[in-house]
Amino acid sequence: MSGTSLSRINALPMTLPVSQEQLIEDARMQRSADACIALIVAGSPAGADSPFRPLAELELPGGLPHWLNHMREATPALYQHSLRVALVASAFGALNQLDWRKRQALAMAGLFHDLGHLKVEALATVAEGELDTTGLYQLRSHPVVSHLILSNVEGVPPEVARAVREHHERLDGSGYPAGLVESRISVSGQLLALAETVVGIIDKGLAAQLPVKLRLQRGKYHLRTLTWVTTLFAEHGPRPDVDKFEPAAIAARLRDIEEWMLSLAALQLPGDGTAEAGEGWLAVQVAALRRGLISIGIDPGAPEAVLDVVREDQALCTEISVVIAEALVQIKFMIREAVARIARDAGGLAAVRGLAEWERLEALRRQVVEAMPGAVSNVEHELGD
Repeated sequence: MSGTSLSRINALPMTLPVSQEQLIEDARMQRSADACIALIVAGSPAGADSPFRPLAELELPGGLPHWLNHMREATPALYQHSLRVALVASAFGALNQLDWRKRQALAMAGLFHDLGHLKVEALATVAEGELDTTGLYQLRSHPVVSHLILSNVEGVPPEVARAVREHHERLDGSGYPAGLVESRISVSGQLLALAETVVGIIDKGLAAQLPVKLRLQRGKYHLRTLTWVTTLFAEHGPRPDVDKFEPAAIAARLRDIEEWMLSLAALQLPGDGTAEAGEGWLAVQVAALRRGLISIGIDPGAPEAVLDVVREDQALCTEISVVIAEALVQIKFMIREAVARIARDAGGLAAVRGLAEWERLEALRRQVVEAMPGAVSNVEHELGD
């Protein structure tokens, strides 16, 4: 990327810097405004005020206070989301007994993890024609843009910029922009990824489904922290209110899920290389979802066994309906990611429309959406979009 492009990306917004007092006041308002954020903060092992301390004592270098105030004024929803992520990430840092410097770095990463959203449109404009298709695909991802900005601010610790770049990576390699696996993702990046996911679920009004959503994705996130937050919400969080499937419909949906998972697992994507059957990206994701379902007592390959259970205990219909709804969301995500990978390899989405692989995935997507409960099908679930 040219120096001119970088200078345009890093150009400071023409706003006054946000004050430390304003930052803490805004953070406390976010805790007060949402019972779920308050639950996580109050559950912090180091005390209810501990997530605020890294923010209160944080020294923001260079033009970061200007960026923060620009975010506050231009995109208040993004600013509020970033405050929530910073608080939750700070609570996770305390849970994992990170030292003070790392907790402050994690809080800073939470504040600026989505900074790239303010520049993505400008970046796409200046980058056009300068990068190959893969580069454009990555650079349209806001983690990369955020990383570029932070890396060019003198005084920002390298671990902050790294964690920001990693906040959409997943331990099983299913994330972006680099598809890193656990051994290549920093602990701060892992905690920030989970914090952003948890806040994203809460922001979408789906906190009651949080335990199920996370339990089905145990292989993607920092396990100790995931277990803690899942238990916290299972015991003290809101109760799910979803469209309940009847027993016969549960069995039918499980059969559909099994069929769709088998279809997806058989597809080979660009980047799978010479992977044997069962080793491609989709096959790995399907296997992870299957393990998650079986771990909570639901085997889509044996719907009759589940049907026998719910016939005896109708109260389980609600819980299993939540699980099924989340499994459908996960399958929809797999389809969307598969299309993105095919499009990246082909040079853009327009190039893949009409291809056999696209037609097959689009048909599957339509079936999955039709099977979703109404409230779920209207929620775009990126788990940290």
